[in-house]
Amino acid sequence: MITPEQLREQLASPDEEVRHEAIRSLRDAGAEALPSLIEALGDASWRVRKAALDLVLLAPAAGSLPPLIAGLRDEGNAGRRNSSMEALVRLGPAAVSGLAPLITDTDPDLRKFVVDALGNIDAPSVSALLRAALEDPEENVSAAAAEYLGRRRDEAAVPVLLRRLGESGGWLTFGCLRALGEIGDAAAAPAVTLLLGEPGLRKAALEALGRVGDELAVPHLLEALFSGDRGLRRVAAMAVHRILPRLGRGPGAAALAAGVRARADTDFFDFLHGLLGQEDPQARASAATLLGFAPGARMVSILLDALPQAAEQDQEALARVLDGLPETDLPLLIGRLLDSSPAVRLRLAGVLGRRGCHEAVPLLLTLLEDGVGHVRAAAATALGGIGDPAAASPLVSLLRDPFPDVREAGMEAVVAIGRTSQSRLVLVLALLEPHFSAADEKFAAAAVRIVGRLGGPGLITRLELALRDARGEVRRAAVEAMGAVGGVEAVAALRVALTDEDVAVRREAVHQLGATREASALPLLLPMLGDEDLWVRVRSIQALGGIAHQDAWRVLLAAAAGDPPGPRRLAAIRALGAGKVPGSLAVLTDLAGAADRETGMAAIEALGALGDPGALEVLLARLADPAWGLRAVAVRALGPFAADPRVGSALVRAAAEDADPLVRSLAGRIVAPAARAPGRDEVPRA
Repeated sequence: MITPEQLREQLASPDEEVRHEAIRSLRDAGAEALPSLIEALGDASWRVRKAALDLVLLAPAAGSLPPLIAGLRDEGNAGRRNSSMEALVRLGPAAVSGLAPLITDTDPDLRKFVVDALGNIDAPSVSALLRAALEDPEENVSAAAAEYLGRRRDEAAVPVLLRRLGESGGWLTFGCLRALGEIGDAAAAPAVTLLLGEPGLRKAALEALGRVGDELAVPHLLEALFSGDRGLRRVAAMAVHRILPRLGRGPGAAALAAGVRARADTDFFDFLHGLLGQEDPQARASAATLLGFAPGARMVSILLDALPQAAEQDQEALARVLDGLPETDLPLLIGRLLDSSPAVRLRLAGVLGRRGCHEAVPLLLTLLEDGVGHVRAAAATALGGIGDPAAASPLVSLLRDPFPDVREAGMEAVVAIGRTSQSRLVLVLALLEPHFSAADEKFAAAAVRIVGRLGGPGLITRLELALRDARGEVRRAAVEAMGAVGGVEAVAALRVALTDEDVAVRREAVHQLGATREASALPLLLPMLGDEDLWVRVRSIQALGGIAHQDAWRVLLAAAAGDPPGPRRLAAIRALGAGKVPGSLAVLTDLAGAADRETGMAAIEALGALGDPGALEVLLARLADPAWGLRAVAVRALGPFAADPRVGSALVRAAAEDADPLVRSLAGRIVAPAARAPGRDEVPRA
């Protein structure tokens, strides 16, 4: 073991690697190593400082706080000062009590460091300290406090921010403007508007006005939007984008749209075109919003030309703008529906489908044969939305598509057309039923599934032939479809599937019987508990969990208590947690301490799901289990009981003291809302 003298020599070595290894050797040295670690926070090497900082954070806060606070005063060593501040920030709420008295320190530089540290700590008491710092006579300090109060959306700071807003034209004013904008309190609008006439503050005031303004801000925004200053126009465009949600559908939004529409010219469109190409996503979104106010051929051309280069999220935003086009402009979109860009074809198909544009049907049918799968799927969805019966047959052909998402889109579209009216339902069913016997098994199964989704009288009768088909996938599709019907009629029809030679069909039949929740399914399900296939047996247990009958409860309790560890027992335990089964509390309580870990974890989860206070003693005891996984499950299970004082205290201890970081994190997320309760935002006493 290294001696103190050797440690001092190594820490004083000119070799960075020697000093770094010396610090790493102190990991298990305990409190005695803290002075050396604190001293190393001022080392010339960032690697040494980082290694020391990581170890300082392992020490109890009570011991590390005083030297870290002292490090903030070290004007001669920037490395130590910065490392001390980083350590205080990473200590989080534990550092607040040590930093609070320094808010009124005589050294303005120290006060600025303290505000920066507090501003980056998430603790309820910090906001009050920052509001106190907002009154600081040193502009750097008060401006920093304003910035952090804005980030926190602290509405209680608005009166002081408004008062200090007019005290200077420097950093404090900028900080207050930004903070008021981020908080978004409409009471700030008049004061912010007054600053629009200040040349040096106009952009900052305009940005804030977009966040706090109302319809009175519209003339100011329009004036800036069509000014000769392109930088100001950019800020105004983003302010318009931000203010629209505040204006809603009222007269302010209408006046803004009318003003843009009336004044939009070639120069304005060129400006928006340039804005669409900027890296800032807010700038691009603002351009899209403003283009929506000026529909027409130029607007459509700009948006569609920008689509191919746009990211996925931006494409969606541009498509939403096109969704708002007047009916008279839809031919402009139809004219570009066969565009060379897949992105344009895909987005236009979506827009025209949502608008129910029947004139687009011929070209949308052409897109069902597009070389890009996503475009075919979008065209199918559009045709389903429009509901034209002429599209039904081509859409059925899409069920042979090689891509699952395209086939699913085709199925949904056919269902949508069939549901528009009784006559179309008859048409679609007549189109589909001959395909039940198609040579292509997947195609035939898809036709059966569509008929199942359409439902309607006589569905069981129509599907009986498919249920006896020679191909397993077709029979399974018929089982799914019959299960969707539900009721005693489905129970009777599914009986034949329980003896199917295809295990996938039997599994599906058991699942669908359980989904009916009919007591008449019990005599069919109970024999399936002895099926040769494990997962049929597991699904039978799961199915029994949905049936409120004493025979089902008896089987579930017996399987949970007496089955060997494995999937069937786990299914029974989870079923007991999901339902109100008499006697489940006693069984689950016993199983919570099972030697088999999976069984124990499932029982703990089930006890939490039950929500019975009788489970609390068992769940609290599991917080001391040596296995972190069981403790984590116990924490989650205790979440619904967090209002109980015993549970709350136990979770607070787990959040602070548990050896596993995941357990601490889970417990912390549960107790955090209580820690933020009203009345706790007070300045800690010095």
